[in-house]
Amino acid sequence: MRLAAILIISAMPVTAAPPLHREGPFWVQTTDASENLPALTPLLIRGNGSVTVHGGVGRRLHYHLVQRVRARSEAAARARLDAFEISLVRRNRAMELDLEGEPETELQVTVPRQLPSLALSTRMGNIEVADLDGSVQAGTGAGKVTVHRVKGGVVVDTQGGATSLGEIGGMVRIDSAGGAILADMLRGDAVLETGGGDIVVQRVNGTIRAFTAGGGIHIQEAGGLVTATTAGGPIQIVSARGKVTARNSGGPIQVGAAPGVHCESASGAIRLNDVSGAVHVETATGSIVARLLPGNGLRDSFLSTMAGDITVFIPANVRVMLRAENEGSTDTRSISSDFPDVNIRSDGGSVRADGAINGSGGPVLRLAGNGRIYIKKR
Repeated sequence: MRLAAILIISAMPVTAAPPLHREGPFWVQTTDASENLPALTPLLIRGNGSVTVHGGVGRRLHYHLVQRVRARSEAAARARLDAFEISLVRRNRAMELDLEGEPETELQVTVPRQLPSLALSTRMGNIEVADLDGSVQAGTGAGKVTVHRVKGGVVVDTQGGATSLGEIGGMVRIDSAGGAILADMLRGDAVLETGGGDIVVQRVNGTIRAFTAGGGIHIQEAGGLVTATTAGGPIQIVSARGKVTARNSGGPIQVGAAPGVHCESASGAIRLNDVSGAVHVETATGSIVARLLPGNGLRDSFLSTMAGDITVFIPANVRVMLRAENEGSTDTRSISSDFPDVNIRSDGGSVRADGAINGSGGPVLRLAGNGRIYIKKR
């Protein structure tokens, strides 16, 4: 193994080649080295295997490198390892730690916690980063990415593998070709995209946009606008302080408390709890249940299904101008209302209902379906 150091600071000490030992079919070599880092210097790490980076005290960078090679003899293994190169260089105001060579590697690095930014990439292998004050940018050709306790923003680009986030202080952007995205606490805005896999977020303080080409989306609590899109799988937004926009090409949608909702599903039921603002809901196949939030926050709204029932729960203090139409029946019993001011009648080949609920002057609530329509007191 060759160790190169081109620094404005002293070079890493070069020692004799570490001994080799056998682990099954592999010859294994371990290397440890450390070096002081200039204050407030960004760090770039390029590897070819798994990389773990943790923040620590002081100003030193320390790494522990494990290399594995398949070879018939120790001499053959040593020849392959000698072709491997490690370099720590200062370039463009940043420090760069590069690993170049064929052997499979596991790299563990401890860096100053105050590091302003960390960028790391690996051709294949897992990435783990924790306990840093700055921003993190991570990319892997194939492997799991785990980032915890980072105060800055986080950007992840992976070609395959799950992404797990703990507490992140800045904006988050995840772009995965395929793999689940899991997040505990995101204090900024977030954009989460995966080519296949579930997206699960416990809490995000800002706005969030979540997209998966195949999988479910679950957001427990959002502090801003929510946009959730999936080609197939359930969508569940438990609580949001901003408008929720949810689109599903094949699966159900459930939204809890939200000041405005826009939901579209090609096939699946839609359930809304404690919603206000403008509510726009459409599903080609599936029932709709909507519980309006008490108060005066409702705006003009529209609920429609081509195959399924519609049930709306209206509180006593919410004024609504109802306009409902059931195009699949001429039986007036296909629309039922708990409110006596609603007029239900047959009109040509459909059943219509209209009236002022809880007094006049409220927003218009339009309902359109082919199943039964229920207007209920909440």
